[in-house]
Amino acid sequence: MGRQAFDLAAGVSGALKRRAEIMAQNYAVASQGLRYDFWQNQTLPQLDLVGSYGRNGLDGKVFDANGNVVADNGFGSAASQIFNDNFKDWRIGLVFSYPILNRGARGARGVAKYNFETEKAKQTVLEQDIIVNVRNAHRAIETASRQIDAAAKGR
Repeated sequence: MGRQAFDLAAGVSGALKRRAEIMAQNYAVASQGLRYDFWQNQTLPQLDLVGSYGRNGLDGKVFDANGNVVADNGFGSAASQIFNDNFKDWRIGLVFSYPILNRGARGARGVAKYNFETEKAKQTVLEQDIIVNVRNAHRAIETASRQIDAAAKGR
């Protein structure tokens, strides 16, 4: 009866890829990395493109240069002007902002960096624990195999 060989390198790489706690820790590291990137971006200068479009209606009296009343518009006339697009209003612009102190974002960035580094350290410790567990299992298999061989020879 032939025995199946145990490949230590394949066992370690398989455990590091498929173990549930490794996958959970990878998600935790990625999540903290995103939080750190977000707070890092909050400390940078910002350039926004803004735009608006609207319609206006004029209400009230309209005077000419001599002070004579040209038109006496009421609410109905103003509403009609809005719905007929008589006075369109649009704007477009750029807004640049530079955070001078921004202590809140810098503090949150520091906390996020600490949490990110902590999760990466936990991941390293977890990976080392899994490697030790796989090596211990490999040694146990090798020991059991030698015991079986010794028992067979002793018979």
